[in-house]
Amino acid sequence: MNFATWVIESLSNGKEISIVEDHYNSPTLADDLAEMIRRIVEMDARGVYHTAGSERVSRYDFSMKIAEIFKRDKTLIAPVKMNDLKAWIAKRPKDSSLSVDKVRRELEVSPLSLNEAIGRMGGQERHFDLSDLSKRYSQL
Repeated sequence: MNFATWVIESLSNGKEISIVEDHYNSPTLADDLAEMIRRIVEMDARGVYHTAGSERVSRYDFSMKIAEIFKRDKTLIAPVKMNDLKAWIAKRPKDSSLSVDKVRRELEVSPLSLNEAIGRMGGQERHFDLSDLSKRYSQL
């Protein structure tokens, strides 16, 4: 299960979750990632490309957006600081977001916005159960 499907499942089950508000990343829809990789292969591109979602967002804001789009109870999401979260054993940087400027410029690809990616995932929810969603969108 990935982060997005864990949030959906937790909220669907009425479970309260604590989400860090000071950790940032670039959530990526697997379908979008596949498209960027396809473009790299087609163009025989060389070098390092950050293939990720187009936006830097905190885990908390990401969770709130998931709850909004999937129509789940936002009040079950509690913000916490990274330092207060005991569940994270491994140390993480506060910002692990990626710049996709090179992908846009050189591959002429526009990674999906957060709303587009979650919306696309949400639009497909009726076709899959949550376990299928977690498999299909393992990168989000």
